[in-house]
Amino acid sequence: MTSLAADGQGFVWIGTKSGLNLATGKEFKSFTARDGLPDKQVSGVHVARSGTIWITTRGGMCQFAGGQARHVVVE
Repeated sequence: MTSLAADGQGFVWIGTKSGLNLATGKEFKSFTARDGLPDKQVSGVHVARSGTIWITTRGGMCQFAGGQARHVVVE
């Protein structure tokens, strides 16, 4: 595990060297580059006050919503 964050619904987001995991209390889901992560190695997970899930990886940063990660380019 590389990072850990809880959202407003009580779900736990877990960053690992092989992707992003979500524990809802009823199920455990895994997300990888197939789901839009810029890289499989997650270095950080942050839940903003707005509820937005932000993920940092070796390949960049992304925003997670609706079961998909959207790569965010910061210039």
